[in-house]
Amino acid sequence: MHDVSLLSVALEELRSVYGDRRRVGTTARKIAQSAGIVLLAAWLSACAVSPPVSQARFDFGALDVVGADAPSATPRSVPSLGALAGKQSSSVAARAVVVVVPDVSAPSDLDSDQMRYRLTYLNGQQARSYAASRWTMTPAQLLTQRLRARLAVQGAVLSNSGANSAPVLRVELIQFEQLFERPNVGRGVVSLRATLTRNGVLLAQREFFSAASAPTPDAAGGAQALAGASDAAISAVIAWFQGQPQT
Repeated sequence: MHDVSLLSVALEELRSVYGDRRRVGTTARKIAQSAGIVLLAAWLSACAVSPPVSQARFDFGALDVVGADAPSATPRSVPSLGALAGKQSSSVAARAVVVVVPDVSAPSDLDSDQMRYRLTYLNGQQARSYAASRWTMTPAQLLTQRLRARLAVQGAVLSNSGANSAPVLRVELIQFEQLFERPNVGRGVVSLRATLTRNGVLLAQREFFSAASAPTPDAAGGAQALAGASDAAISAVIAWFQGQPQT
């Protein structure tokens, strides 16, 4: 009988222990589930109220019509452009012209609003883009807008020739990016090819290169540098065009 009593006591102890463990386990699971629901709800609420990350948008800035054709408009870093612009004769500059300026064309890798840059001190073959900064339109569209506005100051500008026999000034965008030679030293580089035709006959063609230092090593500095380099290149294209025979 003594052995039977001991066995009964042992069974009661086991029931007590395992019963408590089941209760503890069930309670723990309920607490964990509740905590998970609370955390999920908090995360969803945060996602709902958090504003989306905004992107900075850049363009070439307002057009300075008065200073657009001044020699100082060309950066010192590209004296060849200033020399070319200086050769423009006053008689040609004063003469109003009619010119057809189609949209500036660009290769597929430049046909977007992304702001490109290269870390040439690491790998000049790798093109990168700023994640939180964009142009307001593609670089080719910005250049088209600027070129037509600059030429319109001195004459009529048409977007297509139609039946008109006016000269056609086509511009191709070759390079348009911010280059970093060192971590904190960058510049904006622009390369264009201009082709002048009349009635389908090639009159002249030339390539133009311009560069301007970036005041800061970021997207804002790159935008300012590329705007300056673009204006300098456009000044050179216009001076070259006005120096061509218009007959």
